[in-house]
Amino acid sequence: MKPVIKFEFYRAFRSRGFYVALLLGTALAIGDIVLFHNAFRDTIDAKVVMQTWIGTDYQFVTNSLFYALLPILAALPYAGTYYEDIKTGYLKNILLHTSRRGYYMAKSFVVFVMAAITVMIPLLLDLMAVMTIYPLRMPERLEFLAAGILDVNLFSGLYETNGALYALAFILLDGLFAGLLALVSVCVAERVESMFSAIVIPFAFYIMWSAVMMENNDGRFSVMEMLNPLQSVVFSGLQVVLMAVGGTLIIILWLFLKGRRKDVL
Repeated sequence: MKPVIKFEFYRAFRSRGFYVALLLGTALAIGDIVLFHNAFRDTIDAKVVMQTWIGTDYQFVTNSLFYALLPILAALPYAGTYYEDIKTGYLKNILLHTSRRGYYMAKSFVVFVMAAITVMIPLLLDLMAVMTIYPLRMPERLEFLAAGILDVNLFSGLYETNGALYALAFILLDGLFAGLLALVSVCVAERVESMFSAIVIPFAFYIMWSAVMMENNDGRFSVMEMLNPLQSVVFSGLQVVLMAVGGTLIIILWLFLKGRRKDVL
């Protein structure tokens, strides 16, 4: 399976979608820094990292855009290639050299990793940039959103003691769910009519699920709200674990059953 994984990574890093998604995410991150600096240039010396990092900057639309588009950023790099492999006949050719299950495992692993790093890189670059400009101390409790986050269980201890670790914790969480969302494209590829549909379906599921949860459950199981470090909805670590484990098990089961099929599309 290692040669298959190596070749899939070779294809992934040559994919136009990877660079488009990376450019879009990075543009949002840079745009947020520029907007913040221009808006607060007269009081810039009083600002801190947790007020300027895109993950916790509530002043501009860039935070909302990044987390709304997260499934697109995750799926663009490589998730649609399984659909492409089916339609072009590449899948038939590669199954002459490896098992169906080995192919699915390699494909799923690469899709997951590419989605995770594509979402994490812009967030990391933004964090590194603002850490070179602004101090890391926490804002006053009655300023910014510190009071709200400190009343929430999810990573609140990290927020209070080290803002950079708080940001890194959410970056890892975002990467994990980005990978899972991208794998939805692999799961549905055989049931859609175009690569565009395969890429957009995780986004549609993400938006619809979050809307339903906000309407009927106070947003406590909304993936979109769960991934946003602003934490406008109260979450616990148990809720995040349940969502991550539940989503992982469903996707693994789906891919396992897919790997047992004998027909080749």
